[in-house]
Amino acid sequence: MIHDPERNQTWSAGVAAVGIRGQGGGFLGVEQIGIAISGVVAVWLTQDQRASWRRWACIFGMLGQPFWFYAAWKAEQWGIFLLCTLYTYAWARGLWAHWFTHVQLR
Repeated sequence: MIHDPERNQTWSAGVAAVGIRGQGGGFLGVEQIGIAISGVVAVWLTQDQRASWRRWACIFGMLGQPFWFYAAWKAEQWGIFLLCTLYTYAWARGLWAHWFTHVQLR
């Protein structure tokens, strides 16, 4: 077996086995786990038939935003960083509509 640290690959019999390590050789960072969990839960909740559950989508969406901002800043992905501000605004609209106004849920 030959390990190529630059590509984080191990070669054996001509087949590459790619690990789950991120850039820099470390395992997945906290920001990646936060993005995955909060993102999946938020999107899942947006599609729920019950309005009482759909209203939680914006909470989980907002919980993921600090992870997105940090990951974009750390990777110097300024376009993604700008998109994070737009997504934060969209999730904030959901917070306002579902949590701070007195609208009857159906």
